[in-house]
Amino acid sequence: MNAKNEKLKTINNNIMAFDFMPKDESIQDELIERAKILAVKHEANEDQTALVNYIKFKLGKNELYGIPYKNIKEVMGNYMLTPIPNLPTYIAGIINLRGSLISVINLKKLFSITDAEVSNNSQIIIVNKQEMIVGVLADNIIGSDVYDSSLLDLPILSQSISSEFILGINQGNTAIINIETILANSNLHVEIKSKAIP
Repeated sequence: MNAKNEKLKTINNNIMAFDFMPKDESIQDELIERAKILAVKHEANEDQTALVNYIKFKLGKNELYGIPYKNIKEVMGNYMLTPIPNLPTYIAGIINLRGSLISVINLKKLFSITDAEVSNNSQIIIVNKQEMIVGVLADNIIGSDVYDSSLLDLPILSQSISSEFILGINQGNTAIINIETILANSNLHVEIKSKAIP
């Protein structure tokens, strides 16, 4: 310890942090390297527990669902939905989105939710996975929220909803939809030719 630190210690009459530092420079260098490694690990852990923003909406009378914003292109309030015959019941129809025909999924029918009819105030959430773009009907959009993927509860097993369609339950009341898995489902791929619509 140099004279300056000894004098400061005597004046304050306290033990200083400097007193606990190893005097060997090689040990000090090793401690600095360890601190750098721990800092990198801490940053990695922060990335893994990053919060995910999602849009929260209602289906039916009181069931809450969410779709991560990374999968959402836009939300449409005014739309003209055209039903197409001979399609699965969960395909509500198609819409014209700036010249492109987009199929629209009625999740209430896909998930066998009671009161599965399209409501007058429903909105369409346009979602995408790479080049595939699909609309999802929502009865009422509640707003935005966030979830931590490491804190999601396991989805409740149901005969009507495949567990692969739900990432988990946020705060015990909002089912986070795995929209990428839904869009990857071959049963949802609908071939629609533009000539079918006058």
